[in-house]
Amino acid sequence: TGLRHMLYSWLLFAGEGIWFALSMMLMLLVLLMLLRRRWAAVLGVWLILTAGALGGPAPLVEFVMTGAAAAIVIFLLTRFGILPAAIAYFTFNIIRAAPLTLDPSAWYFSRSVICLILLAAMMGYGFVASLGNKPAFRVPMLDD
Repeated sequence: TGLRHMLYSWLLFAGEGIWFALSMMLMLLVLLMLLRRRWAAVLGVWLILTAGALGGPAPLVEFVMTGAAAAIVIFLLTRFGILPAAIAYFTFNIIRAAPLTLDPSAWYFSRSVICLILLAAMMGYGFVASLGNKPAFRVPMLDD
């Protein structure tokens, strides 16, 4: 059941990432149409995203952390688009939900290793795909 649950979580987080990125972009677009200024729309989305942090037990800390996360999401959306924001949300959820440890004696060590390997594989694939047919390094690392 552990592998099934992990697969379910990954698929759920992938869908949530897409939904989150699309809804944030829609919110940014609606505020841009209403306010007619890009900075006002960005500020409005930032305020909406950080407003949820005001009801917690440590509102100042939560406001700062949520504000920083909201700023990162807005930067990703406005600079790079929907896909990087969805991938960032997906990765954040995986890291937050997975029981990560480097202690081999822990019973959940295998799940940690699987999550870290899959995240590293996704990161490597993204790096290779972003290069296209270009070499990773211009100068050969070892002289022949």
